[in-house]
Amino acid sequence: MQHHKFITFTHHDGVGAVEGRYGRLLEPHLKYTRYLFGAVSTTTPKLGVECLGRYVGDRFEFPAKLWMRLFLVVNEEGYLLAPERSIRCPHPDAKQLARSSGAVRTLFRSPSLRGGAVIRTSNKTDRSGLVIDLLRVFPGCRIAFAVKNRTLESQWHRRITRAGVPQRVYSSQELARSFWGRNPKVLVTSFAKLDHCRKEDFDLVVVPEPGPLLNCDRWLFDPAPGRDYRLPRDPDVPAFGLLAEGVRLSRSEELRLGSFFGQIVHVGSGQQSPVKVRIETIRHALLGTAPHPAVDVLSHKRQIIWFCGARNSHIARVASRYSEPGRRTLLLVENPEHAHCLAPLMPHWNVRTAAHTNDGEPTRDAIVTETWLAKQARIDADVLIDARGWGPVSLPSTDTTAKPLTIVDIADRAPMAAKRRSRLRRSEYSRRGWI
Repeated sequence: MQHHKFITFTHHDGVGAVEGRYGRLLEPHLKYTRYLFGAVSTTTPKLGVECLGRYVGDRFEFPAKLWMRLFLVVNEEGYLLAPERSIRCPHPDAKQLARSSGAVRTLFRSPSLRGGAVIRTSNKTDRSGLVIDLLRVFPGCRIAFAVKNRTLESQWHRRITRAGVPQRVYSSQELARSFWGRNPKVLVTSFAKLDHCRKEDFDLVVVPEPGPLLNCDRWLFDPAPGRDYRLPRDPDVPAFGLLAEGVRLSRSEELRLGSFFGQIVHVGSGQQSPVKVRIETIRHALLGTAPHPAVDVLSHKRQIIWFCGARNSHIARVASRYSEPGRRTLLLVENPEHAHCLAPLMPHWNVRTAAHTNDGEPTRDAIVTETWLAKQARIDADVLIDARGWGPVSLPSTDTTAKPLTIVDIADRAPMAAKRRSRLRRSEYSRRGWI
């Protein structure tokens, strides 16, 4: 039986804080890589590491809405992350939830999602209907409904009013002329006015199109003027956003959206082709000592993943086992550098990179890069072997598979950083219902 150590964090105005020694535990999970321009040449990009958190004296501060995401990762290391004071979120109405669509019922099946989430929907999902159902399952709440501009504000105001939600629907002008009160309401407003909304006046935030929030990193609420959107960042105020499945997010964008909404969940229409995941565990010996990914991510990938001969040999054996007549198999790698390391071990396989985008579908089994796969309209394959050793596979959208797809995950057991990534991938696939 595993014993857990408790980590308590305080939160105020959407900013969580823990002691410095626990900050060293959370910090690696808030880091992301990005291309920075060098100081000498402004035209040469340089790969750098940034963190969506900071040290203030002996405290480590981070976006408080990310606490549930951090809870899942530190739990694998034997820790339990919990708020110092309880977080009270409104509960969906049971009767309204029973009448809502299957996507909304699936969403609230997990108690952790009551605190908010980014809902990734397939192309076949009725997004407007899903938004209306979200409003209906909280009939007693005061909801801030934020859109990009005044044009969308008036369009959504008419749409929600015609749908007949149980709350009264206000525009910003109507609410300014009427009695504010504590009665249930839906305020349809723009992002420019969202900064004027406070948690004393609203219980919930719904953002049908969170695209403008992808580049907003003002979670520290500097005194300088600018939009920081404090209301959706508060852990006591659940926030829900909708994002199309085909929109690909970088790690920095996932963390920034997480600072508003918490987790990212996938909700489909129930009509897409099934996707199943199989786990192939690999034990390989490492030559030399690789740096931790938080220190030097490029050297870590090259030594642990791309240029590791024992790992590549095992991947080639797994690929040959799944390569059969009448079955089309794709081997997914991160970039051409890894593809060219695997190509000599798999001489009968094609190689498809971003340079081969216009060459059409390969006629036989192939080694493909992430860029090539993202540009395909449909994934016409039976098996997709993920040899990247990094995050979970992100399909262009859940309805782009032309047939039932089996994803084979190459799970590393060493070193500890690779083992932890394998566990997180498996947890994500289980949450998606693929395992």
